[in-house]
Order: sequence, then C-alpha cells, then structure tokens
Amino acid sequence: MQLTLWRDLGAAAPLIRELPSGCLTVPCSDVPLPDLGELYFAAYPPSQGSPTVDDAIADMAATLAGTYGQLIREASCAVLSDGRPVSVVQTVLRAPWPDVQAGPFVIELFTAPTHRNQGLGRHLLQRTIVATAAVGERWLGLRVDSENHAALRVYRCLDFREWNTD
Repeated sequence: MQLTLWRDLGAAAPLIRELPSGCLTVPCSDVPLPDLGELYFAAYPPSQGSPTVDDAIADMAATLAGTYGQLIREASCAVLSDGRPVSVVQTVLRAPWPDVQAGPFVIELFTAPTHRNQGLGRHLLQRTIVATAAVGERWLGLRVDSENHAALRVYRCLDFREWNTD
C-alpha cells in the first residue's frame, strides 16, 4: 500500500548532512540521461521498476521533459561518486496526481544498491526540504510503500507525516 506523507516547511529546516568523501551534489538535469536511466533501472527490483534499461532511460527523459510535472531544479539533485550518479531526488512544483495535495512533491528518490545506508538519500531530501522552503512553499509531499521500513524511518526522522484527506 502506498502512503502519502507530507512535511510542514514552516518547521525548522534540517541540517544538511555531509556527503561521504569523494561525493558531490549536482542538479539532476546536469547528469547525462543514459547515466540517470541506468541508475533508475538498477535502483529498483525488476517487479517494481522499468522492465529494461531503455525503458528506464525513456522514463527519465519523460521526467526531465516535465511529463510528471515541472521539476524544481534546486530540489532535483543527484549525488555523484567518481563522476557517476549514485542517488537522485526529483521534485516537481505540483504533484501530477489528483489524489494528493497541491504543492511540491518528491516523485522519485532512488539510490544505487551499492551506495545505500550511507545517508545519500537523506542528504538529498534535506536539500529538497531547504530548497522548497526557500521559495516560499508551505509543505512538501511524497509517496512511499508502507512496507519500505528503511525509507519510512528516514522520512519520519525528517518530520514527514501521513496525509489525511478527512
């Protein structure tokens, strides 16, 4: 089951976690499309992600072209290690789905299996929170699988809470 979580951007901004040595953050639009697609393909199990690398590259091309909403450049970044992307967050100005609140929305946050548990996703999400708050947005939303306990721990530590439509 998918959960929609939100974070009040009026709350104190998180301190941005430092990256491991040798890593740097760049806008995801500055990463070569084939590299983005290959990471996207590798980050998800076959049953959850794109069926082929070419499909993953096409999905990343659609994301960059605005198919899922206008990306917020400062809130859509990649962590590079040795010049290759290893973690990416993509945030749109308004969620493309009618069943979620209007506002900035993280549509993707993914990390290479070989680089998980190093705080890369947390770093990117902290940057996203700061960037969306800086442009005057009131909250930030995202979706997560209710069984993804590792992601839920990170989101809850960063003050994301379930969205209630009542």
